[in-house]
Amino acid sequence: MRYLTAPLLILLAASCGHVATTRHVLDRNGRLRVIVEERAGQKDGMVTYYEADGTMRLTGRYEQDVRQGWWRGQHATGRPSSLMHFEQGLKEGTQCYWGRRGTVTRVETFVHGEPDGTLIDFLEDGRPVLWTHKRKGKAHGPHYHWWFKEGRTTSVLMGTFSYSEYDGRWLEADTTGQLFWLADYDQGRLVHTWVARRGSR
Repeated sequence: MRYLTAPLLILLAASCGHVATTRHVLDRNGRLRVIVEERAGQKDGMVTYYEADGTMRLTGRYEQDVRQGWWRGQHATGRPSSLMHFEQGLKEGTQCYWGRRGTVTRVETFVHGEPDGTLIDFLEDGRPVLWTHKRKGKAHGPHYHWWFKEGRTTSVLMGTFSYSEYDGRWLEADTTGQLFWLADYDQGRLVHTWVARRGSR
């Protein structure tokens, strides 16, 4: 047992030098803005950010100054505003965002910190605005964009991206199917314009 004494004392001394502490950060008016756990001078543990009125804005976890795991945001009403996942400080997997009414306003997918997968944007009333696909941070694949005027849908733009370049057939039409624009592309190069009229948007 006596041979273990020295190594144990060394471990205890090392651990005592890295005791977790909780720091409260106030603004110039004395209002609480952040509660953060720290260890060895780094953010390490839970952190919560607050609005000026005292409501929680965002909470999540750090590991040695790097965001890790699930982070959750909320509006002043208490309704969720965001749910994000991090691995080693980079967004990873499906991220979701909500508007003040409680409806989903964006869903997107990340891989190693870059948009990679389906991205959908919604209006507060739940109607889609954008449906597209990302690969390594660039638009790649089918793309749909809805346009609105005074609360009503006026037209939809649709086509295909190839690493952020127009590729294949693109068109814009109103809700009855009437074409405003129709053109063919090849890797970003315009091949032919079939219809070109000013749309209602």
